[in-house]
Amino acid sequence: ALIGESEKDVVYIDKVDSGRTIKMSSAIGKRVPMHSTSLGKIMLAYMKDSKKEEILDKIELEGFTSKTITSKEKLLEHLKEVKNKGYAIDDEENDENVRCIAAPIFDNEGDIAGAISLSGPSLRLTLDNLEEISGLILEYSRKISESIGYNGQL
Repeated sequence: ALIGESEKDVVYIDKVDSGRTIKMSSAIGKRVPMHSTSLGKIMLAYMKDSKKEEILDKIELEGFTSKTITSKEKLLEHLKEVKNKGYAIDDEENDENVRCIAAPIFDNEGDIAGAISLSGPSLRLTLDNLEEISGLILEYSRKISESIGYNGQL
């Protein structure tokens, strides 16, 4: 996913569907909010503070579920935690019954260039197994980052 032109959302640029009957529905080109998705939160967490402030000043922190962070102060605190972990989780914050985990993709200058995520029904993607999956998603985000010239550490 990449940041949309309006800088208020994230745009899916590729996806692989699950072979399971119950799955999360999305589409290439779909736009999702920055503040309520794992993709958006990981990109916000790693961007420069001035850019982050600029984006957060543009967006309305709309509540999509009872779990959506709608306070700028709480979101900024949450983004610090996200950056410390190296990945972000959307715990039913954008859609009820859907959880996601995302990791950053960095360019050759070490700047956030996009993100990779895994999403699915919350019955299957529990908070416990998302923590387990974090190593796998971080491994793939590192491989993608390296393939576009990043040579630092995630």
